[in-house]
Amino acid sequence: MIEIHGRFLLETGSEATCVAVISTNARVDVRRRGGLPTIRPGMKATCYLDAIGVVPGRISEVSSSGFTMLVEASAERKARIDDRLAWLRAHANDTADQRNDPRIVPTQRAVSVTLSNGQTVGAEIVDLSMSGVALATSERPDPGSAVTVGKRFATVVRHTADGIAVRFKLPYSPTTFNEHVVL
Repeated sequence: MIEIHGRFLLETGSEATCVAVISTNARVDVRRRGGLPTIRPGMKATCYLDAIGVVPGRISEVSSSGFTMLVEASAERKARIDDRLAWLRAHANDTADQRNDPRIVPTQRAVSVTLSNGQTVGAEIVDLSMSGVALATSERPDPGSAVTVGKRFATVVRHTADGIAVRFKLPYSPTTFNEHVVL
């Protein structure tokens, strides 16, 4: 179970801050913060959750503390939400993580990595920030090695359980960084 802060918007146009408790990618329990308008089962709601993004759905249950929403999204979007939740669960107690930039899981996860010797290998994006990316790959160049991820020049900063993490030479700008970015 993961708790994530955010906001929600009802089909009536009412909006409020919340804390979402997510047990699966299909169900979101939302705890209201502060006074709210009437919420009824069957209403459409959209949650904007930190570290997850937009989660659309329909309210299935209402309680004094909030509501439960069933996610209404494409199979692809549900899979991305589930991937992000898995990453958040895996790193929930990781106090050693000193990274400052928010992470996303982009739509296009497959990417090629060119090593310093010119060899190109396949990799899968685990998560992406404006300043770097974690990659699942069997190749593990040494920290400090120069690599090219897609078209972006980068430096390997550490090994991870399933690959490497790199820092980009030139970070993304906030205006071009979103889940549809292609490396």
